[in-house]
Amino acid sequence: MADLVHAQVVFGPGDQDHLADVLFPSLANSTVRPIVVWACCYEPSDSVLPKEFGRATVRECLFDGDSPRGFAENHNLLFQSRNSHEDFVIVNPDCMVGPGSIDRLLDRKASAGHRAAIVEGRQWPFEHPKEYDPLTGETPWASGAFALIDGSFYAEVGGMDESYFMYLEDVDLSWRAWLSGRTVLYERSAVVTHFSGGPFRRHDLVSTEEYYGLRNFLKIVYKFFGEKGERRAIRMIQEADEFGEFSVALDDYLSRIKPQMNSATPNAYHPMVKFLGVNQFHELRDLSADL
Repeated sequence: MADLVHAQVVFGPGDQDHLADVLFPSLANSTVRPIVVWACCYEPSDSVLPKEFGRATVRECLFDGDSPRGFAENHNLLFQSRNSHEDFVIVNPDCMVGPGSIDRLLDRKASAGHRAAIVEGRQWPFEHPKEYDPLTGETPWASGAFALIDGSFYAEVGGMDESYFMYLEDVDLSWRAWLSGRTVLYERSAVVTHFSGGPFRRHDLVSTEEYYGLRNFLKIVYKFFGEKGERRAIRMIQEADEFGEFSVALDDYLSRIKPQMNSATPNAYHPMVKFLGVNQFHELRDLSADL
């Protein structure tokens, strides 16, 4: 059993109250182990977070910079700040972790053995209705909203791909886990309340989410499936005819993102590495079966 749990959270300037009132206390109750929460704001901020919550100690990392940093870059910086390759939990700032949930992630990873690279918890009340094996827990990809990550694996692959900025870096990391011979697991007994989606959805972010989602969909497909996959992805988006941000996202991808990619990896032959639709990287499951 791990003697100490590390958790990482990247937050915005408006998240401090939720962190102090909801997330940090819930993290303290999510494990019987001492827990250190490594936190940083994704843009320059004068925030000062509380330092302790029961068994939880908060270490806020302040990084120099003039502009906002992406999800992957911030988590990579936090990982590097810890100066160790110990396993860690990532959790979104708009969450509340269920009692004992981190311990359940740790137990699942321990029972799965050294091949387990990522163990994802269940998001409530809304989550991606993606496939998973009910016996092994294996799933094509893990959401970065709440997951336990093997620190040695993370260091070996160089962390998350920072060029996504936001969205799909978690799918990318999961696919690299599968292609490296490791596994990605889903543990439904480890629950996090995620205040996102459904009635919590912020409508002012829809166009931003759509833009990054489409741009990064093209990026991840090209990265893992090459030119043939890219053509198929573009055709899928065009046939859907429902994405207002597509022309802007396509222009940005072709002019700025694709030229900076060293090379594609068009040999991603693995049953867990697949795309079935626009930003659909899994079979859909019947949510009523989980009730």
